[in-house]
Amino acid sequence: EYIVSVDVPRLDECVNRFTLEEHHRFLLHCLPAKASVWMRMMQQLSRRSVLVFSQSNPVLEALRAKIPGLVITGDTHQPQREKIVEAFQSGTQRVLYLNLRCGSLGICLTRAHHVFLMDAHWNPQLSEQAICRAYRMGQGSVVQVFRFIATHERETHGSFEEYIFKQGVLKSALALHLLDDENRVHRLSAEDVRTSRLRQHYKN
Repeated sequence: EYIVSVDVPRLDECVNRFTLEEHHRFLLHCLPAKASVWMRMMQQLSRRSVLVFSQSNPVLEALRAKIPGLVITGDTHQPQREKIVEAFQSGTQRVLYLNLRCGSLGICLTRAHHVFLMDAHWNPQLSEQAICRAYRMGQGSVVQVFRFIATHERETHGSFEEYIFKQGVLKSALALHLLDDENRVHRLSAEDVRTSRLRQHYKN
């Protein structure tokens, strides 16, 4: 798994406003810079099967306009969804665009060799479930995962998306500490949350 950091200009209006509307506005603001890097990567994968996830349908449509492919969103009905999955699995189409919310569950996409996560989501489990679409039974190849994160390299403060990603890492770290190997739940005190071990996991 790889983190693809993409430098984007700061969008001051939505830096400290975490509404859904402002979040999607930020995603579209970052799209030109991300799309430029993504296009160069896709050119090197000309014959490989690829999954592209985003939580924003406009982002998916903008990318699809650059490189044609199949698409699954919340508007895709089940019969049509099954035909799309079959076309991808058979190799008829090599690129499949999926909305993160509706494409992260109940789909087997083992033909995929590469997974692109174009934006960070508040719920890290959605991203993990999306990746698992390519890791179902029948997958015989190594799958490479690329997470795109918008950054502000020329500034000391991190970007809106970096904040979301780091919060996701912290949530995942907490989950690991709450559940043991037998899925038994452990109670954590406030002091446990502040332990150096957890902070180290968060920093990584």
